[in-house]
Amino acid sequence: QMEATYRTFVSRVAEGRSLDAATVDSIAQGRVWSGLDALDLHLVDRLGGLEDALTVAKGMAKIGPDQEVVVDVYPKTERTFLQRFVADLIGEDEETDTSLRFPPAIQACLAVARFPSGVALALMPFTVDIH
Repeated sequence: QMEATYRTFVSRVAEGRSLDAATVDSIAQGRVWSGLDALDLHLVDRLGGLEDALTVAKGMAKIGPDQEVVVDVYPKTERTFLQRFVADLIGEDEETDTSLRFPPAIQACLAVARFPSGVALALMPFTVDIH
């Protein structure tokens, strides 16, 4: 499964970046590149965040810069039993981030519980918290 996922990734990157698969494979090799390094390797066109990406996408779709768009997050998954139980227990709805009230070990368990089972995931071996 992992090898098939990797081959699909390499193929899509090669097609999207107009590179041959061997070149992409020699660059990729399972590594994660910083934004600047990815730019130098021609893996991205420019650096930016979600708002920048939305601005570019709007331009490509000929949508006015001030026209509101809806961003859907995928995959859409139902909350797990554990997530619903904890939310009910502390009286919070789905829009509230319940992880802020739990110790790190519980936060990690809740984070893992969000992922669907039986699918390959690309996860970093750490989390980033901004305070």
